[in-house]
Amino acid sequence: PKHIFGAIPPANFSLSSYNLEPLGSGPYKLKSISKRKDGFISEYRLTVNEHYYQTLPFLKNISVVFFENEADVLSAMKEKRIDGFGSASPVSFFSQIPEKMEIQEIPMSRYYAVFFNQNVSPALKNASVRSALRDAIDKKRIISEVFGGRLAKPIESPIISLEGDVSLNLPETETASATIAKFKKRNGDFSLNLIVPKIDFLEKTAEIIKQNWEAVGAEEVNIVSLSPEDIFENVIKTNNYEILLFGNVLEKPKDLFSFWH
Repeated sequence: PKHIFGAIPPANFSLSSYNLEPLGSGPYKLKSISKRKDGFISEYRLTVNEHYYQTLPFLKNISVVFFENEADVLSAMKEKRIDGFGSASPVSFFSQIPEKMEIQEIPMSRYYAVFFNQNVSPALKNASVRSALRDAIDKKRIISEVFGGRLAKPIESPIISLEGDVSLNLPETETASATIAKFKKRNGDFSLNLIVPKIDFLEKTAEIIKQNWEAVGAEEVNIVSLSPEDIFENVIKTNNYEILLFGNVLEKPKDLFSFWH
């Protein structure tokens, strides 16, 4: 609201207590915050906003609990200190969930893709080579081996469809191999560098992509695993990569502004 933030310089927004104690016209209002001495917020407690302009919600109180890692989340769930959680890493984490716990899968408007930087690689300037690398990737195998066959769906464009399944194109290894062989005959050796975040399911995905590309003719696919922080600061901001396996979240599945921006 203007009467709260109007006199605060934008640079000070994150330092203002109002930033941690939001005001709004939604169905809930802030009741209290639990915060450690180091500034880490451990819990937000919300209660019904009696001035809400529509029908009041049925849940009177909601607590949003924050954890520093997924191990603490799972421990809290097993000890019944929380009623649910969301947005966890799909591989190692879900394998640890007891069978008696219910898992509800909600589609999210995020996807992971291989990004080619044509400015640093002569090979990637070649549209046929890029198409060959795309066609060689075995998405069916990735979904089966990395995501257990159910925690991910294939996409064939930057526009995500959350309704129904997308038809899965099978890898075209023969065509891809012929294209790579033709390129190597004219240009010599063909090696690639693939940067991937140190996240278990992405690293496993990168290993399958490496095998796919080497199977169609790449002499070597060098996988470089970096922390997400390193990738943000030293790879994406500076465009310092040849090929990058990374995720993208679209607030609206058909709005590509964030992707192109």
